[in-house]
Amino acid sequence: MLFAIILISTYDTLTVHYAEGIKIDGNVEVQWYQADSTLVYRQFSPYYDSISTYRTVVKCLQDKGNLYFLFDIHTGGEQPIVKLAGAEDRVTVYIDPMDSKVMAYGFSVTASNQRLDWLVLDDGRWSDYTWAGVWESATRVYRNGTDNRLVIEIKIPFKTLRFRNDIADWGVQFRVYFQRYKETNYWVLPDQREGLRVSQFGTLTNVKPTVVGYGTEIYPVGLTKHTLYREEKKTIPWVGLDITWKISPSLTLNVTGWPDFAEIESDPFKMSLSKYEIYYSERRPFFLEGKEIFEPSGFGIVKPFYSRRVGRRMRDGTGEVPILGGLKLTGKTRRWEFGLLSAYTGDKFGDWDTAYATLWNVLRYKHYIFTNSELGGMLATRMDKSSSYYVVDVDGSLRSTHDNLTYQVVGNLSHSSAGIFVSCRGEKRLSQEYTVFMQSTYTGEGFDISPLGYATTFAGDRSIFLFIHRMKFISKGNLDRWSYGLGYSSNKEANEPWCHAMYLNGYLGFRKPFPIRVNLSIGGGRSYESGTYFWSKSLNWNIGLKPKQYSFWIGGYYGYGWNYRRNLLAWQGTLQFSAYVPFFERFSLNPFGNLWVELNPHGKLLQVTMTASIYFDIIITPYMDVTIAANPVAVYEDGKLQLTQERISLFYSWEFKPKSKFYLVWNTLYIQNGNGWQPIEQIAAIKLRWLFLF
Repeated sequence: MLFAIILISTYDTLTVHYAEGIKIDGNVEVQWYQADSTLVYRQFSPYYDSISTYRTVVKCLQDKGNLYFLFDIHTGGEQPIVKLAGAEDRVTVYIDPMDSKVMAYGFSVTASNQRLDWLVLDDGRWSDYTWAGVWESATRVYRNGTDNRLVIEIKIPFKTLRFRNDIADWGVQFRVYFQRYKETNYWVLPDQREGLRVSQFGTLTNVKPTVVGYGTEIYPVGLTKHTLYREEKKTIPWVGLDITWKISPSLTLNVTGWPDFAEIESDPFKMSLSKYEIYYSERRPFFLEGKEIFEPSGFGIVKPFYSRRVGRRMRDGTGEVPILGGLKLTGKTRRWEFGLLSAYTGDKFGDWDTAYATLWNVLRYKHYIFTNSELGGMLATRMDKSSSYYVVDVDGSLRSTHDNLTYQVVGNLSHSSAGIFVSCRGEKRLSQEYTVFMQSTYTGEGFDISPLGYATTFAGDRSIFLFIHRMKFISKGNLDRWSYGLGYSSNKEANEPWCHAMYLNGYLGFRKPFPIRVNLSIGGGRSYESGTYFWSKSLNWNIGLKPKQYSFWIGGYYGYGWNYRRNLLAWQGTLQFSAYVPFFERFSLNPFGNLWVELNPHGKLLQVTMTASIYFDIIITPYMDVTIAANPVAVYEDGKLQLTQERISLFYSWEFKPKSKFYLVWNTLYIQNGNGWQPIEQIAAIKLRWLFLF
């Protein structure tokens, strides 16, 4: 009988039926008996294409305004893993309501009913966890000695999605994870090498949204910020407002006034020994909404528009450039996307840094061709009373079943300079085990997008990279997979000579005694910098472990090359560490550590810089938590260890209804000077995010 059910469920189509009165409470109501059903039974890991340990039935229904999913998991004599703090059983629904074959929504629910949502982009190659939707879920565990069950219900309003009214077939994929066996199962089994691909989803058929109206999100923000700068104390009240109006299923308007600068999640301390500017993630709600539309295809190595430029922090530490207002209109259908963004920042005069009132404009258009390929273009401008900058971008990705070719052309123009950047990178599968990766870039003289965008290339740079990779999967035993690769790179800077290097990479993945991942890469070659030829050397490594409920990761770099922070040739290294340690059901410790080591050309230690971000989380309910965090920075130099700064914060969050949250925040940054520990920035914030959905 089980074989017959499995045989029937191999079809990758699930039909949606209409029903009213569905309650999201974890109970299997009578309405679910009329729903079409399927099984999620094919393992992706640890044993690819074997049968799932537990039996999972998935059903789908809809009413006028919502899409419903039911996961009914039978775990036999073993109880489902349910933990507020710690890894637990969970299910995920992926939906492609545009049938785009490129972008999808992800909705994940754990056995304790903790929710996570995100966007799947670039045919599954990237994920954007800044997206937040309005949806509900409920879980219930039925414990019985011989037949334990985990039931999870999910309700997704059509209004939270961008969808097409002219199609009834949506892309869909289901994933189920069982913590006891570290086991991941899919409905439509992805390719083992590539993993999740939107273009390979199954079909959710007969979807007929009849919802009318629009969604409006009002997000008021209130802050009081206390600062200390050169013994001058200031208390700055701050009120901001973000409004999102979903005009239609495919069109959204965002308006902002004096937006929040996201002090509740201050950027952790970072340091770089390279020549490139440190990249910081966006945190402000106005810039996060629809931000995937403004990204170049494949997320490009050059970002024509870097939203952190808008409302930047003053370089002299006197605060942020004020954003007076902004407007953003985004649209998305199956075959095209567009975005229009406009923001206006006011004057800001610091001690030695000045920012004039500036108008920022970005126009983005993307068109999908073939099955899941795309072409795109972008125009970004920045204008103030003293200057104007323009950046033009043309990009695209040509994708097939296993191959991918991405290109990007970016040009900049201002009153003082003009330049162009061209890149092309590809991925070609030669066989089931071998894949070739290629990339080349050209940066013309005069290229500089720093007033508007972000780039890890400078005027005159050229580069070529070629990498051949072999991966072998092991179907049985403790070893899960192994791989190795050989790479070659050649690059030059401006008028300097070409430099060449070779790289060798190795990887081991283990199933038992628990998941272990080991990466090792060595490289070296002939290099040139500041009139000096030298042989560069590098060693990169990392190890990831997931025993029981815990997760640990450690990695580092050590090499001989140019230290751009000190402008010298010497050995240098980094060490990174992260962990997730849950205990007592509701508590977890999440430390992240970084260490930078600098030596002089003779091998003598110059300085060790250490920082840690330590988070202690208390999960009160699936919708309420408290986080206590510390971010100390210490320096070891000349035989002395000194703690130079410390940031301490307390963060309380309560999601009292979907996408509506109440926050309490306290955040203080201390520095060590001749007078002891001094607070240079103190922030107390009360934030309320309230969603109105019509």
